[in-house]
Amino acid sequence: MEAIIGDKQFELSIEDEIFINGEEVQPDIRQIDEHKYSIIHHHKVYEVEIAAVDGKDYEVKVNGAVYPVQLKDKLDLVLEKLGIDQKFQKQNNDIKAPMPGLILDVMVAAGDTVQKGDSIMILEAMKMENVIKSPVDGTISEVCVSRNDSVDKNKVLCKF
Repeated sequence: MEAIIGDKQFELSIEDEIFINGEEVQPDIRQIDEHKYSIIHHHKVYEVEIAAVDGKDYEVKVNGAVYPVQLKDKLDLVLEKLGIDQKFQKQNNDIKAPMPGLILDVMVAAGDTVQKGDSIMILEAMKMENVIKSPVDGTISEVCVSRNDSVDKNKVLCKF
């Protein structure tokens, strides 16, 4: 595994022991709560908090300083060597219905700019209202459904 912290790259191996760039490290790690840890290494104490997680991208606070951390597993590293960028591959220009249902509300129109996580529409399925959110930042190029439309699973709801 590889960790990218800021602009530095580290090779990690975590099994029974922890190796960083091939060198074994033996920190004393104690979990304080769900996202906070106290780490003692080389007689120094580090208060570490996992502040935000987005896939394999993390924001980690160490003694109050914030560091962006990106983890890459073996598959990520192989794809990178082959010149394949997974973020590009995962980029989707369509939002599809996750299940069959009825469109109760459409909150966007073609030309609207949305942020990742913004509500796009509400889909009623099995008597539950499901808010469909934008998976990416972008501009809506086309809305493919209207209020009160019935949709099947994987029906394209809108495009970027």
